[in-house]
Amino acid sequence: MRFWDTSGLVAVCANDGHVARAAPLLESDPDVMVWWGTRLECVSAVRKLRRDGELNEVSMGQALERLDQLRAHWSEVAPSAVVRVTAERLLHRHVLFAADALQLAAALEWAGEGGGAALVSFDQRLARAAAAESFVILPG
Repeated sequence: MRFWDTSGLVAVCANDGHVARAAPLLESDPDVMVWWGTRLECVSAVRKLRRDGELNEVSMGQALERLDQLRAHWSEVAPSAVVRVTAERLLHRHVLFAADALQLAAALEWAGEGGGAALVSFDQRLARAAAAESFVILPG
């Protein structure tokens, strides 16, 4: 099982420029762990791609359908006081947006102590912070 951030899932769902590297990761390990707010972030990202003209109505609908297919099988880290406090701590240690801090805090909650868990991300800022927190960043 791998923790997937929004950028990895959007790559798979919207067939973006990273899909060639993201799809094989999903095929080789279809057990997906995400943060509770990931679906909302993915819908926002797909709608932005549509507004920016990178997706037409049909491809946007297909991306959202694929997202729902993935969601039916993924596992989520629920919001909690521990995740919130960890996210706040991460904001002091790394240059992150609040949503990214929540995703990374959720990944840390899921991974537990020891490090070495895999996190799929194409967001360089989040990937740097996750690597500093002992995650293995995929794709490498």
